[in-house]
Amino acid sequence: MAAGLTIGIDLGGTNIKAGLIDSTGRFAGRWSIETESRSGYPHVLRRIAELIGRIGDESGVGRAGIQGIGIGVPGPMSHRLGIIHG
Repeated sequence: MAAGLTIGIDLGGTNIKAGLIDSTGRFAGRWSIETESRSGYPHVLRRIAELIGRIGDESGVGRAGIQGIGIGVPGPMSHRLGIIHG
């Protein structure tokens, strides 16, 4: 798989889902892991980072080959404060 891949992440209460898109816009793979939100937000952030690493490894480009990441989260967000209200 070529470098220049983008990851889209959907952070949900039950699962963290991710899709990989190549530089031509072609869907290149999907992954899903449990959110484990009861363990707190630092744990969820680690889960997201682990998933990104897994995607890099399984796609063969490593983290360096990922050019962008977009994350969709549930709930209202304060752009001024940079936080998502739960």
